Amino acid sequence: MPVLRDALRNYFNMDRIEESDHIWCDDRTLNRYEIWWIKEGSGRLSIDTCQHDITEDTICCLPPGTSCKFEIYAKIRGYFLSLSSDFFRNDQYFINDNVWTNVFIAGRAEIFLSRVTDMGQDTEALFGHLYRESRRQHHYKSQVIEGLLHLLTIYFSRMMSDTGYEFSPSRELMITQKFRALVKDHFVTKKQVTEYARDMKVSAKHLNRVVKQVMGVTASCFIHQHIVKEAKRMVVRSDCSMKEVAYALGFDDHNHFSRFFRNNCGMTFSDFKNISGGRSIS
Repeated sequence: MPVLRDALRNYFNMDRIEESDHIWCDDRTLNRYEIWWIKEGSGRLSIDTCQHDITEDTICCLPPGTSCKFEIYAKIRGYFLSLSSDFFRNDQYFINDNVWTNVFIAGRAEIFLSRVTDMGQDTEALFGHLYRESRRQHHYKSQVIEGLLHLLTIYFSRMMSDTGYEFSPSRELMITQKFRALVKDHFVTKKQVTEYARDMKVSAKHLNRVVKQVMGVTASCFIHQHIVKEAKRMVVRSDCSMKEVAYALGFDDHNHFSRFFRNNCGMTFSDFKNISGGRSIS
């Protein structure tokens, strides 16, 4: 029976608000990002020392570390979604121009509340689709949920922009964005942190520290992860041999690539190719 891949299961959890009793317990402190869509009903949300009146068609985005309490005034209906911090560090969901993703990946303790207006029907359809898909046991379930979560980040970015939210990225975030873009464009010919640091006119030590601060992994680890991901994609999409993949990714010695892949993937290239079976890459 198909289930969520382990990585996605760790990132993502979803339920109907009316079925999530733990939301209403007294003074809880969040350990994940939580997104509430209050479709119907009303209440008061106490966050630290501030109080917010919540009415129907309200989106609440709450970051980890937030101390909150919700008092219900009228019966609540809607959806509850939680995401781990690792979701925002996953290369698949990071979009340089996405305000919502940038705020969360930068680790800002931001709280965002907005009334759903023009995007109401689209938002309801997206949340509903996510919820139904999370309950199904179908093939490609994880891939569909990943795509919907990706779309959700874009929707929220639009919503924040439409409400006049201003995001000023930190220097650390801008350095990380530039580094990620350079790796994407040059990973075939440049595989060392020192090469990217030189292009960016910073020290390799500083680049590693900044990337680790923003993404939770070092710059060298990110480069290695990106190369492995590209290798996996080549196998799944075109069934290339190890030698073909190695040369396409800039490795002159396919034995060196074999060791690199095993050390960074946790399995041999042959084992991955045997079990991939055309599945998407995590």
